[in-house]
Order: sequence, then structure tokens, then C-alpha cells
Amino acid sequence: MSNVKIFRLTTGEDLIANKEDNSSVSITYLKQPFVIIPMQTKPGGPVQLQMTPYMPYSDDKVVKITSDKIVTEVEPKTEIKNSYNQNTGVGIIQAAKPKLIVE
Repeated sequence: MSNVKIFRLTTGEDLIANKEDNSSVSITYLKQPFVIIPMQTKPGGPVQLQMTPYMPYSDDKVVKITSDKIVTEVEPKTEIKNSYNQNTGVGIIQAAKPKLIVE
């Protein structure tokens, strides 16, 4: 079962990962974590999000983080979750919710 969440760390990094069920109060296990990096192509231009593997120099698929290093945990937007699922090759791509057009 997919339990994809976004985590803000005390270092200021934003991670997206599949939170493992065996996580506890003191330890959080993150499967295939990616760092979310906002990138602006030009001044005043739109911000795009880039994902890069967290700790790419390790063969470990699950990273153990002490829970006191996590500031907050939130549900990702559908588009971000879909991008994560494409990067990891797991999970189901969900259709975006229709938006109300207002003039």
C-alpha cells in the first residue's frame, strides 16, 4: 500500500517518500526518498519542482530518520505524488481533480 508523504526536515530539506508502516514515535522509515528542489528558470518565471534521490550514494532502499529531525509531515498534491510515482516506478498515477474556471 502506498503511503506517500512529504516531510520537512530540520535542515530545511523537503523529502517525498513512502512512509513505512513499521515507523514508530522515535524512528521514521522512508522508502525511496527523494529531495524536492524548487527551480525557477528565469526571474519572475514559474517555479518548477525537481526531484533527486536522497542520499544517492547508498544502496539502501529504506532510510531511517529520527523523528525529532522531522518538522512536519503532509499529504502531497496529486501532481507531485504522480511525479514521485513515475520516478520510483511504483504506485498508481491518479487523475488530477478538475478545477473550477473563474473569470
